[in-house]
Amino acid sequence: MGDGRRGTIQKKLISYNAEDCQALRILTEELARLRTDADSRLNVDYVDQPKRNATNLGSELHAALEHVLLYASVNYRDGSWFRAGAHAPKRKGPGALKGHPAYVRTVPVGRRTVVRVVSKKTCPQHKGEPLQRSNRVAEKIIVDLSFAKTGCRKKVIKYLGNNRYCPRCDRYYEPPAIERIRSLTFGHGFRAWAVYQRVIFRLPFRLITQAMEELFQETASAASIVNFLESFAEDYRRTESILVRRLKESPFVHVDETRLSICGVDHYVWVFTDGRHVVFRLTKTRETTVVQELLSGYQGVVVSDFYPGYDALPCRQQKCWVHLIRDLNDDLWKFPFDEELQDFVLSVKDLIVPILQSIDRWGLRTKHLGKFTKQVDRFYRTVIDGKEYALEVTEKYQKRFTRYRESLFRFLEEDDIPWNNNTAERAIRHLAVQRRSPVRFTGVVPWTI
Repeated sequence: MGDGRRGTIQKKLISYNAEDCQALRILTEELARLRTDADSRLNVDYVDQPKRNATNLGSELHAALEHVLLYASVNYRDGSWFRAGAHAPKRKGPGALKGHPAYVRTVPVGRRTVVRVVSKKTCPQHKGEPLQRSNRVAEKIIVDLSFAKTGCRKKVIKYLGNNRYCPRCDRYYEPPAIERIRSLTFGHGFRAWAVYQRVIFRLPFRLITQAMEELFQETASAASIVNFLESFAEDYRRTESILVRRLKESPFVHVDETRLSICGVDHYVWVFTDGRHVVFRLTKTRETTVVQELLSGYQGVVVSDFYPGYDALPCRQQKCWVHLIRDLNDDLWKFPFDEELQDFVLSVKDLIVPILQSIDRWGLRTKHLGKFTKQVDRFYRTVIDGKEYALEVTEKYQKRFTRYRESLFRFLEEDDIPWNNNTAERAIRHLAVQRRSPVRFTGVVPWTI
């Protein structure tokens, strides 16, 4: 290689290294500036926590929408007002799994109350056949709790009676009262206490059994707590039918659903409530068949979110404005500099805020809310009907307002119809927080608040 060519290559290498060093210096200086200026620069964002940019108008809209969402929540809790600004699963057979340690229950300790029970009079196999007296004694010990305003205490009850004999059956029969409780170890009060710890406090089975031993000196397995839950669900099935009847008598019913994993399999829990009575239903799919069955023949208004499955219900509906406002607020954060979306949200805000101010002052009475039907008609003429939007997200909300025009403003036409579905969300939150817990459900779960 000649000296001339060698010199040319040497100059290129020196130039390349110099440019590389210059680029590294620029990059270093830029990174150093980012350490102090990243929060204030619009062209810089964080991967794990993206910044929420907004124009001046967008900031005002966010504040207004978030104030509406806060009003919907606070209004329920303390009466503050808005100010402008499935079938039960089959049970396992008796006995533990192979290799499982045996469980032996000790005789309950404590002062005992003896209750004498009446013996059976006639043979159940031979109707009218009188039973003969005998000296054979039947007894059953039950551990229960007695409740007072200051707390609860354990009590041990011994049921005592005489068996009677049927010569035709060649069999002794226990007194009916003992026969009914023969399979029980804990009374209704004790089992209610355990169910309360699980359902209300959401304690694990292990902690409930530990509390039983520490507080009442009684031992039980986790399977016993599961049995308590199943027996109470069965005992209160009649209560569930009463709750359904009360719901159907209400002028409105809130409906919502949430996904719940049970042993790794997704299920859906549905909630029906009128603000006082609550009914839960468990299904394997999100199909609204359970809603149609439970609300069959219902003549009131169903308050729900925008899940399309509710559209098939053959009754009047009110869609939740909180869901709509929350979606608008989220999309406004995603498209902070789109003037078309800002104008659309501004129109929605100018429509709904005066309505909520009227609700704040007068309540959900059509006498005062009916006057806003003209503003609604004007909103649809100027913002929705026949309007063409370039942004896909704005067009999405245009279609939503068009599709649900009647059910979005039902509360303007009928007295006392809620404008949001927060009541259902609060009712279902009790189950939603247990998504990470190994919850075992037994078909229908009735509840009253």
